[in-house]
Parts: sequence; structure tokens; C-alpha cells
Amino acid sequence: MPFRYALLLVALLIAPAEAFGQRRSTAAPAAPARRAWTWHDLMRFRTTEGIALSVNGRTAALTAKPDRGDPEGLVVTTDGSTAVSVERGTNAAVSPDGRFVAFRIVPTLAAQERARRQRRDAPPNGLAVVDVNARRTAPTVPNVKAFAFAQTGRHLVFHLGTPERHDRDTTRADTSNTPTRDSLQRAAPPTRRTEGNSLVVRDLTTGDEATIRFVAEGWVLSDDGTRLAYAVASRDSTADALYVRTLATGATVRLHTATNTVYRHLTWSKTGRLAFLAAGILRDGTLGPATLSRWEGGETTTARPEVLGWIVPAGNRLAWTDDGQRLFFGLRPDTPGAPKPDTAFAGFNPEAILAGRTMDVWHAADGRIQPQQKKRWADEQKRVWLAVLHDDGRIVRLDSADIALADVPQNAETGLQTASERYAREVSWDGSYADVFAVDLTTGQRRRLASHYGGPARLSPSGRHALMFDGEQWVATDTRTGEARRISTAIARPLVDEEHDTPDEAPPYGLAGFVVDGAQESALVYDRFDLWRLPLAGGPTVNVTGSAGRSDSIRFRVINTDARKRFYTPADTLLLSAYNETTKENGLAAVALNRPGAPVWRMRGPEYVRFVRKAEGAATVLVTRETYSTFPDVWAVSGNRFDAPRRLTTVNPQSDSLRWGNAELVSWRGLDGERLEGVVIKPEGYDPARRYPVIVYFYELMSDRLHQFAVPAVSHRPALAQYVADGYVVFLPDIRYEVGRPGLSALKALVPGVTMLVERGIADASRIGLQGHSWGGYQAAWLATQTNVFRAIIAGAPVSNMTSAYGGIRWETGMSRQFQYEQTQSRLGATLWNGRDRYLDNSPLFFADRMNTPLLLIHGDEDGAVPWEQSIEYYLALRRLNKPVVFLQYRGEGHHPAQYANKLDWAMRMKTFFDVHLLGAPAPAWMEQGTAYDGR
Repeated sequence: MPFRYALLLVALLIAPAEAFGQRRSTAAPAAPARRAWTWHDLMRFRTTEGIALSVNGRTAALTAKPDRGDPEGLVVTTDGSTAVSVERGTNAAVSPDGRFVAFRIVPTLAAQERARRQRRDAPPNGLAVVDVNARRTAPTVPNVKAFAFAQTGRHLVFHLGTPERHDRDTTRADTSNTPTRDSLQRAAPPTRRTEGNSLVVRDLTTGDEATIRFVAEGWVLSDDGTRLAYAVASRDSTADALYVRTLATGATVRLHTATNTVYRHLTWSKTGRLAFLAAGILRDGTLGPATLSRWEGGETTTARPEVLGWIVPAGNRLAWTDDGQRLFFGLRPDTPGAPKPDTAFAGFNPEAILAGRTMDVWHAADGRIQPQQKKRWADEQKRVWLAVLHDDGRIVRLDSADIALADVPQNAETGLQTASERYAREVSWDGSYADVFAVDLTTGQRRRLASHYGGPARLSPSGRHALMFDGEQWVATDTRTGEARRISTAIARPLVDEEHDTPDEAPPYGLAGFVVDGAQESALVYDRFDLWRLPLAGGPTVNVTGSAGRSDSIRFRVINTDARKRFYTPADTLLLSAYNETTKENGLAAVALNRPGAPVWRMRGPEYVRFVRKAEGAATVLVTRETYSTFPDVWAVSGNRFDAPRRLTTVNPQSDSLRWGNAELVSWRGLDGERLEGVVIKPEGYDPARRYPVIVYFYELMSDRLHQFAVPAVSHRPALAQYVADGYVVFLPDIRYEVGRPGLSALKALVPGVTMLVERGIADASRIGLQGHSWGGYQAAWLATQTNVFRAIIAGAPVSNMTSAYGGIRWETGMSRQFQYEQTQSRLGATLWNGRDRYLDNSPLFFADRMNTPLLLIHGDEDGAVPWEQSIEYYLALRRLNKPVVFLQYRGEGHHPAQYANKLDWAMRMKTFFDVHLLGAPAPAWMEQGTAYDGR
């Protein structure tokens, strides 16, 4: 039976205070004239997205996007000398030399809303190009679908979206009965072939433009930016062809031509080879099997896979290796399509009548249950089995019906494969498992390396070793012999998550990559704090960070500054993120692989620093810096001068006029004596002699957010700054969980945490509110039945009955919910029949009679994660018991509200609910007496 805490809570509220951890302020002193937040302030507050940086590090561009409203494109030079604003600019692309920036120009929010109300398509996007040197934006080019800069920096290519206008066909007799183009389109059978639109090539150095008509989607620039591959799809399909244009001269080569043909998956290698598929249009308008071809400045060669019963489908995957010597592509079994439905009258023929039935068979032997099969159906129909085309023309089929290549290998000999279908049933109640194989890329022969394996598996750069984790140690397996050896036994520290608190197996801290030193390969792996180098074929283990992480409680993690880099070399210096578990600060550090030891600090302080990107051809780095109340604007570091970062943006200048409050770190003891931490956010002008209403917002671990900016937005979550500005204290507590008792774990952490706030004179014990969503919503719903310490509780998308939830479906994936309760977040660690008491004791529904706190339930009725029937069950029980509950159902919404009207309504009603119960605001009618259905 669950614990009862009515008397215990009284004792807690009068007990002597524990010794608490030192609090750390993260905000600057409050400005005297700041004001509270309005809903309009939340709507117009902006975040950044799509941050781009030129290859030479000269120019950065991004989009500042408000919660509601029109975005703004921003262009800044990293030396701070130039800044340009572009109305409604998004999806920035920067020329390699930083001279030009291109933005997609989206229609205004007003135009989009108008089109939605009138049930029309939104107006098309445009293109705007900024000349950074001249600080000038050229007039917007309307109706542009896609654009890209060539890597030479000289050309911009953009594709128009307006259909071509055609002159009358003069080869046809001019009679009044001649069908129009529109009528021909309506009468024609459906086809996969779509007429192309104009593609424009602009020379940025001269301003000259060349227009290529009828270009189909899928055009692509070569990696070096010198050539453009495109296909023409004109009204006269006999003119369809595939071309390559040399951008510098305009010279064009026709690579392939065929009547009624569609070209797909134009793919350049880094070495300048082009691969493509050509598929013919069948009589019914669908695409037939494709042919695979390669071109490299001369003859086009077509590969012909001679695999009986297999085809190259038009929907495919093409991927070159970096050296351009191997091309991976997909095959598919040549199976007939589904028969067309018979529309003839069925009469009294049972077989004909039954052909129209709608029924699914759920069998105990199913690998995946029916809902999961349905969710996967579309992807399964598009699935391809990978093969490799070698440079000499040999084709080797690699995948089979249940074995798939894990990733495209860069070495010439070996790939890594997994086979998971035989373990598909276990996914419903356990983890994901697979058999792991090494496959010979030249023969297709495979060797089994592991069975029923549920951890990470990575192939070393040479392909000689597969790296896996056996639950305690990293294991290197020779892909040629299958010999496996533990390579991390010299590390005396745990390599798995020391704080893991769910019933499944603790995962390893992770793999940072590989180091290649001639023929020697090593793996870079983590413990909780430090980075280690492990030779795969034997040799000394090296603590790269010299135990500095563990000695100072700092988690060092490698930042991949170059996405193209396949591995590291001993000459590399690694940029590291550095998170201090004690102070909650996050900075940047660096360590040289050939000089292991304590990393050298690059940036540190009472803030949270995030790496954004590094210039491909320069020592310029973009980062963001934030605190609870400081927005993460973009800063530039040039020439590795991390001690002199330059601020590039001020995305929300209005921030200085708004009240934020101050965030502090606090600690307390849970009911079991464990030390817990959390964040307390106090209003500006906080008066120690006054007690404040408190909002407790929680999920699992929250103290890491001490220095992280809390984005104020209209959302299903409280906008923390808004509540603090209105006189609330906000409390973000950590919870440490015990398997089998998730609800009790929340109570044992939160109630003493609230007691601490009362004992310290911060909280008014009669005005404490609790809000949680999803997993937090479940805990809030359960706490409502176990304690009266809260004056008002909001539970969003909660589970209320773990017995019915256990037997439910996660409709967004089609998966059974059993795994969640047995193995992961719900933390029950047992089946319903082996741990029945756990399911009952942790279910709010079965203690609904003990709930006395005003409760607001909120749920979307198309929630694919937590079935909204969970809120219905709880509401009906509380209603039957005459408990103080209001249930808000948002029609057509999922786990989080998506329609802005619903987001705003959700946020406003939460605020109203707390203001009524904690500030004494007058209660609106919907809280007092409900709202009758109005027919909508």
C-alpha cells in the first residue's frame, strides 16, 4: 500500500531546517524601471534558427523568429563592421567568401492566415540576396522554390516555382475544338512526370543571369561548385534529357536522353563523378524500374544488376564513398502491385462481398502488432536493400530481407550490418535488439559478431574492428576473425551512467569517435567526467583529459567542429564542452591528443556556453552565451581568441525593459536523506521579510537549468519569467527515482523541497501550486491524491491508470506501451501480473477519493504519446466523487498543442487557474460552472 503523508506533512512544515547548499545568483542586478510581461510580449519574443557561417568565417547569417509574427533575417560580419536586416528572411545561405547572403522570403503571417481562412494555398516564397560589401539587399525574386550557392563563391542558382507559360503549338491545326493545356491535364491519366520550371544561374561577379527552362526538381551542384547537373522535363517529353553545365563557361553536356523518362537522385561524389537513375513512365502513369548510371566528364556508363527477381526502384538511396570508388544504391524485390479494387456490384457472391471487408488479424505470433505495422507500412513499401557498385563495375548485393547495412562504410573491404526482425516482438516490453554482422563488400559474405545485442555498434575507419559495449566494458571485435577483446579494463571507473534510475540496463557514457595513427586505430570513449583513448588492437590506455574532469566534477565532451571529418589524428586538438556538475556552468576547453592532461580553458564563467559552428576554412567559431535571464545571442571568436569574443546579435532588445528575476541554486534533503538540488527563481526586488506564492514546475532533473535561458513563449509550459514578474517564486526541483515507486519518489523529493522553501521564509505555505506535463503531469496527478501541501495543481497529458495505460498503444508510433512501464520512464520494473501492487499503488485513479486539491486536467484528444482516455478516466472518477476538478479537452491536438489559438488558450487558462487560487484573482465562469457545448 502507498504511504500516507497527511500527518507527516504537518511535521515537515514545523521541523528544523537542514543545512542547505550555497545559492548562486545568475542574473545581473535588476533595472529599476522594468515591467511585467504581457501576452503580447510573449508572442513577440524571438528565438534564433538556421545560423550559417561563410567558409572563410567572414559573414554569419540567421533568422530571428518570434513566437508569433513575421521572422527577420539578420546578416552580420564577424568583425562587427556590418549588419543588414531582411524582412521575413529565413533559411539563410552564405556564399563561401561571405560576400553574399541569400534568404528565403516567406509570406507575412497575415497573408498566411488569410489564405488559411479562405482555404487557399499560402502565397509562394521569394528570394532575397544581400550584397554584404554594399550593405544592400536586391529586390526580392518572387516564387522561388529552392536556391544554393556554388562552392566557388561565384554563382547562385535558384529554381522558380511558377509554371512555364507556353505559346500555342503551331504544328497543330488552329481550330476551336483544340483542347487547352488545362483540359489536357485534367483528361490525362495520373503520372509521376511533372513539367519543370525555370532554373536561373546568376553570376555574382557580373550580375549576368542565364535561364534554363523546364528544369525538374532535384538539380544539384557539384561539391567543388564548378558544375550543375539538372534534368529537363518539358511539355514535349521527347525533349527530356539530363545535362551537366559548367558554370564558369556555360558549356553544357547532354548525358542521357530517353522518351517519357524521369531522372531521379542526381548525386555527385566528392571527386566529381555523377550518379543518377532514369525511370520510364508506364501506361498507367506510374514509374517503372530504373537504370543506374555513372558519369565522369566523358562517357556515361549504365550498371545492370543481374539479380533475378530484383529491380532498381526510382525511389532509392544513392551514396558515394568519399574517394568516389564505390556507389551504394538500393534494390527491391520485383513484386506486383496491389490489385485494383473491383467496383462491380457484388450481388450475393460471398467472396465478392468479403473483398470489401475492413478487418485486421492480431496474432500472438506477430513480430510487430498491427498498429505498429500500419505506422511502418508506407516506409516498408519504399524500403530498398542496399548493394554496392564497385569502380570496376561489379555489383554486390549486401542487404537481405532481414539484414541491413548499418551505415555506408568508407573503407573498401568491410561493412557493418544488423538484423533485428527476429527480436521485433521484444520491443513491445523490452529494448531493441539485433544480431550484428561484418559483411565483405567484395563478396557479400558475412560473419556474425554478436547476437541479441542491444547496445551501440560502430565500425572503425579501416573496417578492421567493430566496437561494441557488453554492459560493463568496451569490446573491439576483429571483423575478419570474429575475435573479441575487452579494451577498457584498465579504466577503474564506471563506463555506464552512474545515475541511471530506470529498470533497463544502464547505457555507456558514449563514444566520441576514432583516432587513426598510421595503421593503429583507437576509440575515444567517456566515463562520467573524462575522455579516454583505447587502442583497438592492444596498447596502453590513455586518459586524454588527465582525470581533470573527475577531480573537479566537470563533464568533458568532444565537440565535432567538422561534420565532414571521419576520424581524428594524433595531431588534432579537440574542442570540448565542459559542464561543471557543482556550479552548473558550461564552458569550452581544449586538449591536444598528443599532449594528454588537464584541458586548457577557452571560455568559462557563471553562464552556459554552446558551440554553434566553426568556419570550414578559418579559425572562426560561433557560440551562444546565456544565463537564466540572458538570451543566447550569437558571439564570434576569431583566430582562436576565445578570451575576446565579439557579440554579433541583440535579438531581443526589449529584454532590458522586462522583469526576469534572479535564479539561485538551492539544496535540501529528501525523505530518505539523499541530497537534492533545484533552482529557485525570485522576483526582482525580492523582499526577504515577505512570503511569496510559489509555482513548482518539474519533470525529472531540473537543477542543470540554473544557467540556461528559459525561453518565454506561449506554450503548454509556464513562461517562467512571466510568472516571476507577476510576483511568483518559481521552484525547479530535482527528483531521484526508485524503481517500483515513481510516484513516491516524486513525493519524497518535492514535499521536503517545498518545506525547505517555507522554512527559509520564501514560500507562503498556503499558496503553493504545482504544474507538470506528460511524465510531470502523471506525477502531479498522483501527488494530488497523496498530499495537501499544494493549493492548486495542473496536470497536462497525465497517465492516471497504469493498468489500462500498460495495455494501451502509443498511437504516434503504433507501439505497445508495455516497454515504458517495465523498462523505461515509468520505472515500475515488472509486468502487470508480476507487480500488480506497483501498478495500483502508483495510479492516481485508485486514490481519487483522497484528492482534495483543486485540479486542472488538460489533454489533447489526438495525443499519440499518452492516450487522452487517461484523463477521461481520472476526470470521471473525480467528478463522481465531487472533487474540485476541471478538464480542458483540446480538439485535434496531440501531446503538445500545435494550433496557436489552442496554445494561447492553454497558456492563459493555466495562468488564470493559478492566479485565482494563489493570488486571489476572481474566478471566471469556466472555473466556477463550466462551459456548455456550443455545437462546434
